[in-house]
Amino acid sequence: MHYFQNMVKTVSRHIATNTANMQGMFILEPNYSLE
Repeated sequence: MHYFQNMVKTVSRHIATNTANMQGMFILEPNYSLE
Protein backbone atom coordinates (compact mmCIF):
# COMPACT_ATOMS: atom_id res chain seq x y z
CA MET A 1 0.00 0.00 0.00
CA HIS A 2 2.85 2.37 0.80
CA TYR A 3 4.37 1.68 -2.63
CA PHE A 4 1.08 2.52 -4.30
CA GLN A 5 0.81 5.85 -2.44
CA ASN A 6 4.33 6.80 -3.52
CA MET A 7 3.47 5.90 -7.12
CA VAL A 8 0.37 8.11 -7.02
CA LYS A 9 2.41 11.01 -5.62
CA THR A 10 5.00 10.60 -8.36
CA VAL A 11 2.38 10.48 -11.11
CA SER A 12 0.61 13.53 -9.68
CA ARG A 13 3.91 15.41 -9.61
CA HIS A 14 4.59 14.50 -13.26
CA ILE A 15 1.10 15.62 -14.29
CA ALA A 16 1.53 18.93 -12.44
CA THR A 17 4.91 19.48 -14.09
CA ASN A 18 3.57 18.67 -17.55
CA THR A 19 0.60 21.00 -17.02
CA ALA A 20 2.93 23.82 -15.96
CA ASN A 21 5.12 23.17 -19.01
CA MET A 22 2.11 23.28 -21.34
CA GLN A 23 0.90 26.54 -19.79
CA GLY A 24 4.40 27.97 -20.18
CA MET A 25 4.47 27.02 -23.87
CA PHE A 26 1.10 28.69 -24.46
CA ILE A 27 2.38 31.85 -22.77
CA LEU A 28 5.54 31.78 -24.90
CA GLU A 29 3.57 30.99 -28.09
CA PRO A 30 0.46 33.22 -28.08
CA ASN A 31 -0.09 32.44 -31.77
CA TYR A 32 -1.59 29.07 -30.78
CA SER A 33 -4.58 30.75 -29.13
CA LEU A 34 -5.15 33.03 -32.13
CA GLU A 35 -5.24 30.28 -34.75
